[in-house]
Amino acid sequence: MSNIEILKLALAKTSQGNWDVRPIRRPDLDDDPMCEYLIDSHQAGMTDRYHKSEAESKELKAVHNENSANAEFIMSAHNLMPDILAEIERLHRVEAGSDRVKNRSNLLESTLIETSGALCELREQIEQMRGLFDDEDGAIQAACTKHDLASKLIGQVLTH
Repeated sequence: MSNIEILKLALAKTSQGNWDVRPIRRPDLDDDPMCEYLIDSHQAGMTDRYHKSEAESKELKAVHNENSANAEFIMSAHNLMPDILAEIERLHRVEAGSDRVKNRSNLLESTLIETSGALCELREQIEQMRGLFDDEDGAIQAACTKHDLASKLIGQVLTH
């Protein structure tokens, strides 16, 4: 199971809604800000209530179970945070590498387009002057055939 899956599973068991952190108010602690507890918006003040009925007792037990799930999530999130941060950094590096590859690909594509255009212009010039040259060894025709093949390959690359 991946770290993300572990956290998703733990998160699904936690209290929904917004959470808040408040200092514990105890005279012997002098309101030490290091002593804090986690509450969620719908539980505020509930644990301080005196409960007489069985329904209230079950409700407080549910709150306790939910708070335990909240604490488990916080513990899991804390313990997995180094791995999660390392993974985020790795993904940033992958994204940067992907951006470099994309930029290079765009540069190659624009270079192919420009080169293909220049080759086509040269091919047209050769065709216009073909009657002026004697191609006894077939070199001009061979160059034109290579051009036609290269143009076809460039066209295939640019359409994919």
